[in-house]
Amino acid sequence: MNFTDAQFLTKKEKELTYKQWVSFINWLADSERSKETIGSDYGGEIDPKGYRLFTDRVYKHLSLHCGFIAHYNRAGFFGTYFNSGIDTETFFNNLINNGGYGDTQDLTQAMIAYHQTKKDRIAGNVLSEVDDKVALLEECVKRAKTDPEFAKEFLRSL
Repeated sequence: MNFTDAQFLTKKEKELTYKQWVSFINWLADSERSKETIGSDYGGEIDPKGYRLFTDRVYKHLSLHCGFIAHYNRAGFFGTYFNSGIDTETFFNNLINNGGYGDTQDLTQAMIAYHQTKKDRIAGNVLSEVDDKVALLEECVKRAKTDPEFAKEFLRSL
């Protein structure tokens, strides 16, 4: 990548941000990634490896230079956009539509371009996640038809 110095982000910082972004995107594209989650300080569950790869440097670039709100902290941002495949699709659509701005647009455009190389694999993971959730929902409905107590709890959770 051929980055240039910006007012608040040097060429070297852009290179580091891009390198960390590549690692994060590769994690999103990995269909064999762990389903392990841990509680976070924003109140939800997050994948610890994905969160580690979604570095503070990447978070700050997205929230400061790409038109995303900060969500109070990195965990909140991660939980909002990367816990659900559908939310991840929304994130990428917004990133592409915003395109970045100012003297950091070269970094943002490089990030978008790298995402495009993994887009189909990430989309495949989203479809797999949707299929898994639909199957779980079908099993819950099936059980709810024969177990009134489960049905009440299930309906409360919706």
